Amino acid sequence: MAAGNPIVYHGKLAGTRYSAFSVEGSILIKDDVDSSNPPSGHKKLVAKSDGLYSRDASGTDTKIGSGSSGGALANTVQITAGEDLDQYDAVYCEPRSGSFYKAYVGGSETVAVAVGIITESGGILQDDPGEMTLLGQVTGFSWGFYAANTVYLSETPGQVTNSQPSTVKVLGFMIDNSTLWFDPQTSSSQASSSSEIQGTSGQVLSQYDIVYLDTSDGHYRRATNNGTDLEANAVGTVTQSSGLGNPETGSILLNGLVTNDNWSWTPGATLYLDVDGGMTETQPDISQYVVKPLGFAVSETQIWFSPDLGLKVSEGGGGSPSGGSGTTLADTFTLSSHGFGVGQVLYKTSGSWDLAIATSDASAEAIGVISAVTTDTFTLVFAGVISGLTGGTDGAVGFLSESTAGDITTTEPDASLYVSKPILIYTSATTAVVNIMRGVRTPA
Repeated sequence: MAAGNPIVYHGKLAGTRYSAFSVEGSILIKDDVDSSNPPSGHKKLVAKSDGLYSRDASGTDTKIGSGSSGGALANTVQITAGEDLDQYDAVYCEPRSGSFYKAYVGGSETVAVAVGIITESGGILQDDPGEMTLLGQVTGFSWGFYAANTVYLSETPGQVTNSQPSTVKVLGFMIDNSTLWFDPQTSSSQASSSSEIQGTSGQVLSQYDIVYLDTSDGHYRRATNNGTDLEANAVGTVTQSSGLGNPETGSILLNGLVTNDNWSWTPGATLYLDVDGGMTETQPDISQYVVKPLGFAVSETQIWFSPDLGLKVSEGGGGSPSGGSGTTLADTFTLSSHGFGVGQVLYKTSGSWDLAIATSDASAEAIGVISAVTTDTFTLVFAGVISGLTGGTDGAVGFLSESTAGDITTTEPDASLYVSKPILIYTSATTAVVNIMRGVRTPA
């Protein structure tokens, strides 16, 4: 078999039915009958609660994919659908048939072991073959997710979400608004306060370096605010205690609390991407650098790391937010008789929009602030300058309200009861800079 052209087949071996991946001449076999080791020269595909493993003839299990750029295992394979599957469905392998079905959390352990995502254009009909991606970039998403969003397996079969469910199965994160880095991680019974992955470096990295994902090879490199848009698209910070060699796989935090006893931040300060993998609490000059918020200082030695969209004004006074254009990143949508007003905060629902409120993780996933309305349309500001507001105080942070849907409050909600979700920073009573950050909950 030629490298890069893996297939999945069903067959018999020593009287036992197998479903197998054939990759670069070797065979990864999933034995649906017994737990014996595979024959010499073969590898068995073993599904566990935290992902796929290959088992050799000696019984040694090696995890497939996680944190790597693909390894010897090809990123895509041809599979057989056990039911009708849509493009971008997350799927698991049913052990007895070897066919693939829609994965979801909240059911059995087996159905939550999402091992791939359907990338066959138009999906796959039941019993038909089609393409599935095991690891790597998946493009073409249009779910309203944003760069650096963590993506989870949903409680709805086959679906993914950027709202953390009560049972957590991390599938990867968004490289940009339409590109998912698919790398399924461990399932757990409780939501975690942070998202840490195993990532592979593309250069020598120190602990606490801020990194971007180089989409050319899937490796992490130091982010900087004075380079290309890709280099400014910081998605993580190195938490491996010894740092990472080149190349080396180790811990990278995508969002959550980070502690460094050598830091001396101003508590409450917003932290920004600096040059060469660094952070600063001084906002860079927007005319020369990408202004990329990374989170805020919880204390002198602890930060909440949560990367946001970057913004840079181009020469001649035009603007260029990372991933958009103009000093404001906005778009206009049509929704018949929506009833929304200027200054209200929205989140995306399935097939529609609704007023955001900080009472639950789902309803607090704010996407933007309305800057203009007609009876059937509204303009939503995702990031940047907005005007037409009321009741603001220059310099005050506006949080998503926990009491009135769609409202903004300058009193931070109690994070032990609600989601603390910064939405904007007022520059006057009627103007602000929209800078939506990841919501925070803390234990009571």
